[in-house]
Amino acid sequence: MAHLNYFIIEPVGGHGGMNYYNTGLGQGLVLNNTCVHLYTCPESQEQSSNNFTINKFFKGVYGKSNKIVRLIRFVAALMRSIIDIKKKGGKICHLHFFQYSLLEFITCKLLRFSGIKIVATVHDVESFSGNSLTRTHTSILKAPEEFIVHNEFSRQELRSVISAQGIDKKIAIIPHGNYLPFVKRRETVLSRQHLSLPVDKKLILFFGQIKKVKGLDVLLSAMEIVSKHEPDAVLLIAGKVWKDSFQHYEELIKSKNISRVVIPHIRYINDEDVDFYYSSADIVVLPYKKIYQSGVLLMAMSYGCITVSSRLPAMLEVVDDSQNGFLFETDNPQDLARQILAALGSSSAEDISYNARATMIENHDWKRVARQHIKVFETYE
Repeated sequence: MAHLNYFIIEPVGGHGGMNYYNTGLGQGLVLNNTCVHLYTCPESQEQSSNNFTINKFFKGVYGKSNKIVRLIRFVAALMRSIIDIKKKGGKICHLHFFQYSLLEFITCKLLRFSGIKIVATVHDVESFSGNSLTRTHTSILKAPEEFIVHNEFSRQELRSVISAQGIDKKIAIIPHGNYLPFVKRRETVLSRQHLSLPVDKKLILFFGQIKKVKGLDVLLSAMEIVSKHEPDAVLLIAGKVWKDSFQHYEELIKSKNISRVVIPHIRYINDEDVDFYYSSADIVVLPYKKIYQSGVLLMAMSYGCITVSSRLPAMLEVVDDSQNGFLFETDNPQDLARQILAALGSSSAEDISYNARATMIENHDWKRVARQHIKVFETYE
């Protein structure tokens, strides 16, 4: 029987951390007797392998160079991708939506003009929500044959948005895959030494992009309480600022007199250092105010880290409180502090760590995830 050809256009790749997702899904598809053709950017370090071709056409489309130049490069790379898909007999292509700008609009229009159908994974529903919905958004919403989301909460939110536009589309729930193929748990002391971190402290990690919705302000307020009860606790903030200013957080740190227990690594974290950050942590805190799916949560659990997460619908579909992680009342610094202290002092830490990885293995296996993608994809072949 001939292999199914599965085409993915995902330009972000290693430029924004999607290389893990692309590789996991691609490898899962290959394990399901599928030939994968990925079109992405050169920032992705992964190389082509048997039945998994990685075409790094989207060169120079991100960064600070002239916007018009970057747009021309994007369209040229997109056209190369479409020509290659058509040459290989492709009839359908998988896209990923994080935002809904001119680039997504052009991608959808050119694919449909070329006679190629679209299946789209929606990672961030909120960009479609509220008063900002434009004709461009509506056009993008109408383009796919079917949507994929990662949980029931996202499906309900997306259903509400498209129904308001008079659009009726299928929305499949397919879990986000784990990070087990990519993580390497390292020795804690050596990891901290590598990052010049204190080896004799209880280290709380906040990892990832720093933006208002991530709730870092809630965590800093909680740290004021935690430091009074657990003087050995320190907070490591690792990530770059996105559409936000770190000055606000610096002022909060000073006002709460917690400068001595906060270690800021405010920068882009290179892939080669990610292992060391997670391996350094005693716990990982995700104090988010709203989220549709958290790659940080899945990555932390793949490392076997003990997590403390906001009690949000998307988190509740992954975390079983006190079994494979801890949950706290969203936007409540007092409850967050209580759960951080419980996590740091837990006598069940080893069991929780084991259960976290077990959840990733059982519920977020890439081969199983890929099988569900194929079922959607084949509907439109």
